[in-house]
Amino acid sequence: MCNNADTGFYVANLAKFQINVMETFGNSTALIDAQSGESYTYRQVIDRIQRLAAGLQEIGLRQGDVICALTFNTIEYPIIWYAANLIGATFQTASPLYTDEELERRFKECSTKFLVTTPKQANRISTMIQNIKLRSFSFSKPNILSTMIVIGKSNTHVQYESLFTSKRVTKPADCNPLTTTAILLSSSGTTGLPKFVQLSHVNIISNMIHLRESLKQKPGTCTVLSLPVFHHFGVHTALGTGLFIGLKIVVMDRFETGRYLSLIQKYQAKFLQIVPTMAARLIKFPERSKYDTSSVKFIMTAAAPLGVGIEKHLKEMFNLKFIGQGYGLTETGFNAGNTFQHHKYGSSGVVPEGVLVKIVDIDTGEKLSEGRRGEIHVGGPQITIGYLNNPEADKVSFDKDGYFKTGDIGYMDSEGFLFIVDRIKELIKFQGMQVAPAYLEDILVKHTAIADAAVIGIPDTDAGELPKAFVVKQPGANITVEEVIQYTAGHVAPHMRLRGGVEFISEVPRNPSGKILRRFLRDGSNKSKL
Repeated sequence: MCNNADTGFYVANLAKFQINVMETFGNSTALIDAQSGESYTYRQVIDRIQRLAAGLQEIGLRQGDVICALTFNTIEYPIIWYAANLIGATFQTASPLYTDEELERRFKECSTKFLVTTPKQANRISTMIQNIKLRSFSFSKPNILSTMIVIGKSNTHVQYESLFTSKRVTKPADCNPLTTTAILLSSSGTTGLPKFVQLSHVNIISNMIHLRESLKQKPGTCTVLSLPVFHHFGVHTALGTGLFIGLKIVVMDRFETGRYLSLIQKYQAKFLQIVPTMAARLIKFPERSKYDTSSVKFIMTAAAPLGVGIEKHLKEMFNLKFIGQGYGLTETGFNAGNTFQHHKYGSSGVVPEGVLVKIVDIDTGEKLSEGRRGEIHVGGPQITIGYLNNPEADKVSFDKDGYFKTGDIGYMDSEGFLFIVDRIKELIKFQGMQVAPAYLEDILVKHTAIADAAVIGIPDTDAGELPKAFVVKQPGANITVEEVIQYTAGHVAPHMRLRGGVEFISEVPRNPSGKILRRFLRDGSNKSKL
């Protein structure tokens, strides 16, 4: 793998590194709770991190332990994360939307010892644990979910605010920042069960530096955060790097279009980070013209490809010259992005200094020249130290040079701009010719009667696979299957036509970052059929 001591970046404990940086921002506002209006300055954030770390030590959290935050977005999230890292513990993210089965798997595989959550979730988890104990003894071990901490009132669990009593950590972390896991995140799991990605202290620090140099945002710039913080884009790119830069971050518990626009207007936000599904909702929101969003100067999108149609309308809505599409994975961090100095319509931007990217032939592994399409491989100090307890996945995920094999198809043009075409596993093979689902989806959502769409390949004896579209109608629209097929045929080459048919559904299944969960469409488990 590409991690070694000669990284060219700071080799330090992530929390100590962040604290040192945040001290330079002093009493400027760091975090604002969008619902209550409660806020913390950077000095207050530092104080709470240090005090919480000491409180967690007092109740038994130790170096190497795993502590999970099971909450929606909250201004306490980075405080919990960095408090854990300060004493050498690993921070784990999890979505409250996960089922009990999904949470059980995560807690078991990650050996989660401490859980920070809300009163509602605490009741749910307590019931879940009791049910698990009835059928196994896996949770009877003291090192698995031994302590639950509740943000709010609780008579049965540790109250979060009760931990803020001590002033300093008694046993500072003594761990190797290059090899110690700072945060555990789930991979997207778009084609199978999610894996658990280990990002070291150095992985995070180096990538924050990449992001700062690419984003060029000034301390004090306001942003509204509604990305889910249990996802890489939300917790690392938006929240962690936002604090590293010195942004004023208005934290929404979750995205809601009208409220998001009202917060942009209220706080005069200049910088936004969103995913394509959010972008689509914004441009199609019927009351968008009611809100003054003229303060917005830069928008960064990531986590999934942004169609050129949506990009065009988003630029028009916010009166911007370009949209800063970014590219990266949970395993590789931020790898490319459009900047004020370097941007090109439809691209994912340029690769920042310190990140290594090459395009290779899918079949031979040969490095390809500019303009040729192949698989994107990424190297650099930001690359994951590996999957948790999954050496087989590690073995197949890195090439002989230690680069991570992204599974994405793309190319680099003559000016160094990276273009993403599709995923290897998602490419449809019709009579030997490749069909990119993302390309068809972009065409479909340009239709005024279509709100969202997903395309998969269905098996066919003669052709191999046939493109099939799952379409969400705009409210009140009366478009028919035949009209969708004819519309698409008028915009694509013959081999890309929807020969597999069209199916109307109420919602496209997506993960929290907006990536389409095609496996639910392929295996027939999608429950959103009309």
